[in-house]
Amino acid sequence: MKKITHIVNGTPFLKWIKKSFSETDYENCFILLDLKQKNVFNCEEDVYKISIDNKGKCKILEIVNDSDIVIHYFLDYTKSELILNSNDNVKHYWYFFGGDVYQQLNVFRKKIFLPETKKWMRFHLKYYFRVEIRNFLYKYIKKKKTPESILLLSLNRVEKVLWYIEDEIKLVNSKIKLPGFIYHKFFKFEDVFPYNHSKLDLKSDKILLGNSAAIENNHLDFIPFLKSYGMSNELILPFSYGDEYKYKLKVKEEFRKHLGNKVTFIEDFLKLDDYYQFLNSFQTAIMLHGRQQALGNIFYLLANGTKLYLSEKNIVYKWLLDLGIHVFSFENEFE
Repeated sequence: MKKITHIVNGTPFLKWIKKSFSETDYENCFILLDLKQKNVFNCEEDVYKISIDNKGKCKILEIVNDSDIVIHYFLDYTKSELILNSNDNVKHYWYFFGGDVYQQLNVFRKKIFLPETKKWMRFHLKYYFRVEIRNFLYKYIKKKKTPESILLLSLNRVEKVLWYIEDEIKLVNSKIKLPGFIYHKFFKFEDVFPYNHSKLDLKSDKILLGNSAAIENNHLDFIPFLKSYGMSNELILPFSYGDEYKYKLKVKEEFRKHLGNKVTFIEDFLKLDDYYQFLNSFQTAIMLHGRQQALGNIFYLLANGTKLYLSEKNIVYKWLLDLGIHVFSFENEFE
C-alpha cells in the first residue's frame, strides 16, 4: 500500500484533511509542525507533532523519505527545504493557500496593499521591505540561501499544485512558473457552514471589518470613508491574531479617533462554535484584502446571508461573481 504523508502547520484543518483522504487506498500519515517550541516529538496513532529545529527536521525528513507521496499544506521555508532535501523517488504535492506566494514573493506582496495602507508602510520600512530584509538576513547573516530562492527552487520538485480557484492559479502562473494544477479541496460545504438554515441576528446593526490584525487586511483604507461620511453603526474588528505591533497601534488610534466607543477590537481567541456565534452578529461585513484571504470567513458569512463587501483587487471578488454569487464592491457600492 502506498503511503501519503500530509504536512500541516496547525490543527484547524486536520480533521477535514483526514476525512477527505479516509476513503482512499493509501496509508495516511500526518505531521503537525510545531513552529514555536524545540525538542518536540509526539506521536498519537497516525499524527506526529514535531518541532522544526534541526533535530526535528531530521525526524521529519526520515518520515518524508519513507513516503511515496507528500502533500505540503502551505509552502513555507521549512517545507521547501524538506522538498529539496528529500529522496528523488518521493513525489511532492503543494496544497496552495495563498500566503505562500503573496507574503513571501515580492512580485506579489507589493501589489496586495490598498493606497492608505501602502502610504503608511512607506514610513515603516520594516513592513514595506519585509521580504528584502528577510532575504538579507538569510543571505548575509545566516549565510544561507534566501527563503524566496528556496521556495522557487523547490517548485522544480513539486508534481502538482492542489487548489480549487483555477483563476487564482492562472494569476500566480502569470508571474512565476508553477507545476500543473489539479482541482482539489479538503472540505465540504457542511464543514464550513454546519447548519441547515441561517443563524443571522436580524436585530443587530454591527458591521464587521477584516478577519485579523494582519496588515494585509488594509484596515486603514476604511478611514477615508469615515472622514467623508462618518458612521452610526458599531464597527467590530477581529484582532486576535496577526503580530503587526506598530500597525495594530496605528489602526486602534485611527479608528478610536473617528469612532470613539463605537469601535471594538476583539483580541481574545474564540473556540470555533463561539466564533460562529460571533459571525452571526453581522448583517454587513467588509473584507478589504487585496488578495485571496479569509476564505473560511467569507464562505460562512455568505452562507449565513451577510451582505459582504470585498475589494475589487481581490481575485475572490471576481471568482464569486463568476459563480453567480452576489458580493459587493467596496470601492463602488459601499454605503
